[in-house]
Amino acid sequence: MKKYILELTEKQYDIIALCTEVVHRIASGQVEELDQIVPKKIDREVLMKIKEQAFPELSFNQSY
Repeated sequence: MKKYILELTEKQYDIIALCTEVVHRIASGQVEELDQIVPKKIDREVLMKIKEQAFPELSFNQSY
């Protein structure tokens, strides 16, 4: 079995940690977190539509 060592700078590690947290939050229904990773600001109405389609069982202010 091969083993690999990945060396990261602190900045790279911080970016990976942020992305992991944001993806987890989005997966749990907090679609407003898309603003953290999408370069342009997403309109609230668009976020509501995304939430309705992805998580129809949750109201806009709910998450898992």
